[in-house]
Amino acid sequence: MTNDVAEARPGGDAAYGASLTPKGKIILDVFAHRASSDVNDGNDDPSPCFLLDVDRDRAEEVGVVARARFRVFAETKHFRVADETNRRTNARAQFTRNLRRMSLRKKVIITNESETYDVVVRSPNADGGDGARARADPRTRALGYRDARRRDDATMTTTRESVDLAHARARARLGVAEGWREMEGAMPLECNLDALRGVSFTKGCYVGQENTARQRFRGATRKRVTPFAIRGSNVSIERGTKIVNERGDVVGEVLMTSAPPSASAGTGTETVEEETLGLARARVEFIRERVAGAPGSIARVVDGPEIDVRVPEWWPERFLFDEDETS
Repeated sequence: MTNDVAEARPGGDAAYGASLTPKGKIILDVFAHRASSDVNDGNDDPSPCFLLDVDRDRAEEVGVVARARFRVFAETKHFRVADETNRRTNARAQFTRNLRRMSLRKKVIITNESETYDVVVRSPNADGGDGARARADPRTRALGYRDARRRDDATMTTTRESVDLAHARARARLGVAEGWREMEGAMPLECNLDALRGVSFTKGCYVGQENTARQRFRGATRKRVTPFAIRGSNVSIERGTKIVNERGDVVGEVLMTSAPPSASAGTGTETVEEETLGLARARVEFIRERVAGAPGSIARVVDGPEIDVRVPEWWPERFLFDEDETS
């Protein structure tokens, strides 16, 4: 994992990071929630216990890749797997079996807790009465709260479908990718993990560390995940569709789109949005041209509409001004 799980403390926010291939490309992103109680295996000092929050659509495949490519150097002894979903039992079992095969040097006990725990996400201003005890999303406070809760928790009353839609739209507005469909094959810095508390440059070795560190210290991040908007509420663009500038040069690709809520979902006091939001992985050089209003910086999807590529407010200035334009 690109981050240090020690960042996750009992009662605190999760540690966020990614598992990488040896070449430093993302397999999936991971939230490591510190369990409310650790495990006492007979020693005076209980072993730390974590709940791993992973993409539901990749549990089975990730297990296969991980088994073949890397092992876990675990300082902790206990992990519990909490997948977000009602994924097939055999997929969860496959993921758990392959995690067990990766343990090395330390005794690691892994149990599948996906029938016991679920992942809860809430917006920063969500009602529900439990915001005070919920854990903040470790990437940015603007994404609200993210926690692993027992399924018998009385506070878990929100419909998952409505939460997923609202969360996807919030991520699209902020320019935050999540899950293997949006991140697979990208470098951590291309997905802005260096600004989303997802990479530690001081922890020990992990698979893919060399390329991640090299990219940072050389300032050689040529692409970044960034949000975009399309005028209209019924626009659907397939993931992977290329984005071109006015000259016809490919400057990026679409990662996801999120349509606005329907007018019927309004309360009468809301402004009904008329934009479809999305995420793209675009060339940093083009994003700079777009910010500067340079000629040719208008973008559109191939055989599709014009899009408004935007820069998130939370981006540090170095993303636009300090990185190597010639890389």
